Amino acid sequence: MTDPDRFDETRPQSPATTTAGDVVAKLRAYKAARDGDETCVLPQTGITVTFPKFRSHGQLMKAQRLSKGDSGKAGGILAINICRFDGQTITLADFDQFPMGDTAKLLDLLFEGNNPGRASDDDEADRSPPQY
Repeated sequence: MTDPDRFDETRPQSPATTTAGDVVAKLRAYKAARDGDETCVLPQTGITVTFPKFRSHGQLMKAQRLSKGDSGKAGGILAINICRFDGQTITLADFDQFPMGDTAKLLDLLFEGNNPGRASDDDEADRSPPQY
């Protein structure tokens, strides 16, 4: 039986600590470049929503823990925990009353953000379904 910890030139080796430091530095720079808030107006209700430009994976994991595995509820929990709606916080019961178009728009922004390479609703981009 082969010892899994034995050095093997064919197996990828763990990155050096300096590489890990570079990753952390890149993450810090990314977060610093996205300091502040984003604002959007929900298309159906006209409610102004403010949320941080930088959203961490940890915030999503917390929402998933609080939702006890209900992925549909996790998005709502994330939204009510990081967003302000016309400057106010709301409950999950309040969020559940939003029209589907507004929740879809908001969750799309929270998960995708305003990616420069991504087509927005206003673009005349090709809307055909992806070919697999």
